[in-house]
Amino acid sequence: MKKLPVYALYPIVLGGVCLVCGATLALVNFATENKIAENNVIKAKRAVTAVLEQNELAAKNESSMITIDWKEGEEHSNLNSRMKIECTDGSTYYYYNATTPKGYSGTVTFGALTSPNGQSIIGFSYITGDEDSTGLSAAKKIYASSFPYSPGGVITSGQTAQKTIPVITSTLDKIIANAITLASGN
Repeated sequence: MKKLPVYALYPIVLGGVCLVCGATLALVNFATENKIAENNVIKAKRAVTAVLEQNELAAKNESSMITIDWKEGEEHSNLNSRMKIECTDGSTYYYYNATTPKGYSGTVTFGALTSPNGQSIIGFSYITGDEDSTGLSAAKKIYASSFPYSPGGVITSGQTAQKTIPVITSTLDKIIANAITLASGN
C-alpha cells in the first residue's frame, strides 16, 4: 500500500481534530442545556421581583401572578410572555418579558412592569442578552430616572449604545400598546 503524501495527510488530521472538537462541544451543550434553561427561568423570576421592588410593590401571593396567554392572531413579536399581577396596594399591574429586535449585534431580554392603566412603564429589569458588550452595559445601566416611560419618552443609561437603546425603546412602546389593550379589557 502506498503512503499518503504529506500534503494530503494534513487536511485529514485537521478534519479529524475538528470532528473531535465539534463532538465535544455538542456533548457539552447537551449536558448544560437544562441547567441553562433553569438559570434563565430563575433570572426571569428575579426580574419580576426586581421591578415590583423598584416600585415598592408586592404581589398579594403567588396565585395573584397570572400568566396571560396570547390570543389567536394577536401580534406579540418581541413580547415573550406577559403576566397580570394583583398587588397588595389593591392595583393590578402588567409584567412583560420581552426580547428586543437585533440592535448592533444581538438582542437584549428584559422584564418591564406597566402602570395599572398600561400607559407607561414603571419598572425595568435586565435579564440576559447576546448584544455586544457596549449594548449589554447600556441595558444593564438604564437609569431608574427613565421611568415612568411613556411612548416617545427617552431612556438614559450613561452608555453610548446608539443601536441598542432605540430597540429597547421600540420594544417598550410595543409593551405599552399591548398593556393598554389589556387594561381596557379588550
